[in-house]
Amino acid sequence: MTLLDDKWLGKSIGFNFDDIFKSWDSGGNFPYHNIVKVDENSFDIELSLAGYSKEDLDISFQDNVLSISTVGVKDDREFYYRGITKKGFSRKFVLAKYHEIDSASMNNGVLSIRVVKNVPENAVKNIVIN
Repeated sequence: MTLLDDKWLGKSIGFNFDDIFKSWDSGGNFPYHNIVKVDENSFDIELSLAGYSKEDLDISFQDNVLSISTVGVKDDREFYYRGITKKGFSRKFVLAKYHEIDSASMNNGVLSIRVVKNVPENAVKNIVIN
């Protein structure tokens, strides 16, 4: 796996097939996330979202940009200590050509989004030299 830093967009990560995506966010490293290889043509993006429900999240995919965000949830309880936040955030991942979102699930406070590479048969055109 190769990790290249891009100071303007965040991170560009490769998994032995093209540059898969670049990510950027509006909240530092929050929420924490993993990129997990499933096989040669798919991987999972996992976000740690303790305290959030799937109804709190807005997930969209348009023009190769996967966006995950929430406006946050106000909690008026009085805390002695608050270590679990439900603040608003926005994280975006720019996926490489031919990558699509296959599914999303939420389990035990972890949002998992499956990304698959789907290259059409006519994507590569061989050129004959005369």
